[in-house]
Amino acid sequence: MLEFQQSIRVDLGFLAAQFTTISDAYKVFRQLSDTHLTWLVDFELSRITAIQGNSRAPQRVQDVEKILRDSGSSWTVKAIQGRYRLVEVLPSAVLDVVESTLSVNGKSSEMLRSAWNFAFGVNPSPSHAYFDAVRSVEILSCPLISPRDTTATLGKDISVLRTSLHKWRFAMADSKGGTSVDKVVSMMQLLWHSQTDRHGRGDYEDVSLEEAQSAVLLASTLVGWLAKGMLRRVEST
Repeated sequence: MLEFQQSIRVDLGFLAAQFTTISDAYKVFRQLSDTHLTWLVDFELSRITAIQGNSRAPQRVQDVEKILRDSGSSWTVKAIQGRYRLVEVLPSAVLDVVESTLSVNGKSSEMLRSAWNFAFGVNPSPSHAYFDAVRSVEILSCPLISPRDTTATLGKDISVLRTSLHKWRFAMADSKGGTSVDKVVSMMQLLWHSQTDRHGRGDYEDVSLEEAQSAVLLASTLVGWLAKGMLRRVEST
């Protein structure tokens, strides 16, 4: 409880130099707000190392999941960066797609998990979520699109693609409104240009939580496509 109190930076009445009886501790528990109770559950889950692969989560984690599900809670449990955490409930179809992306090993997936925690976790940070979402895409796009540019960014990758659309192919078919590669570039551009709190922007604005969550969902799709090699350079003939 001392560690939890320190992590949330709220004085709950626990002192390191003072013994607390079980009954006194229960009094503190009963007085916790809904927010602090949610943080406490998330804190305790974060102390449990996530099981990798298809193995079932520890029984106590499954018990928490069942309680949340049966009570119709807006929270569920997900493994993020090697630990279990509380995240907002999303439609199962969305989670299934995202889980397949997050299950891929590598720095990009790790960065995307961090973005998800900042966007959908119990203690959100929109700016951190958006930054990590962009980085998760850049980790895959820069080596692919701008391999010789050591200072490449998603913005530079977009420019490279814009000027050489004919040199790239995407897994989906073209449409009357333009090539499928052009549509991918448009999605990258939406992610890049909507980051209003990026350093150096003259029109700086704080990123809202809704904007950050939208960015993370968009980045999840782009990371999935790039990780699976669905955007590729056309071989020279």
